[in-house]
Amino acid sequence: LKGRTVDLVIVDEQLDDMSGIDFVRQLVKVNPLANTAIVGSLLLVLATGCGVPLDESPRAISRSTTPPEATPTTSGSPSAATVNVYFVDGEMLRSEAFPVNEPPTMETLLGFVLAGKPTPPLVNLIPPGTLLLEATIDESTVTIDLSDEINAISGQPQKHAYAQITLTALQHPDAARVRFRVDGEPVRPPTDNGNIEVVSGDDFASMLPG
Repeated sequence: LKGRTVDLVIVDEQLDDMSGIDFVRQLVKVNPLANTAIVGSLLLVLATGCGVPLDESPRAISRSTTPPEATPTTSGSPSAATVNVYFVDGEMLRSEAFPVNEPPTMETLLGFVLAGKPTPPLVNLIPPGTLLLEATIDESTVTIDLSDEINAISGQPQKHAYAQITLTALQHPDAARVRFRVDGEPVRPPTDNGNIEVVSGDDFASMLPG
């Protein structure tokens, strides 16, 4: 090949039923004098053309790539256990029971309240699109990290929304208090006792039936 121009044309990137490595082997077999630089370049093209792009260093998966929370599946069994999920009725909060197949996790409970569709006249004041980014329990305190869609409302509706989430989360047997974050940043939700960092059911007593 020295001193001569060689044109290499690949008609089909799938190379029919021949793998890239087999193609190179066949090329060398046909012309043992093929320049190693040509073969090496061809291998590089084949490797980069059909693989997943590589980063120079490891990277974390963005939370924004996490699939949105969906309303958990309910059970159709007459003997199924139920979970109480809180929604708004006028100025008050009332619970609606949803049947489940197994004891709910914290993520399941929050999935019901974030995306749940209550039976009228109950309404859900949590802004559509609000996602659960993370939920952890440490010594009876639940830390709930929400997406910033929760900030689409303010004033009394926001207070109702945080009350819905708090009272539903407290249905979990290991939960006694709730701490909130929005996109990882600590927030102080509005309550009967002002904006406080750690809340309990007592902080929303004015919204509960007597």
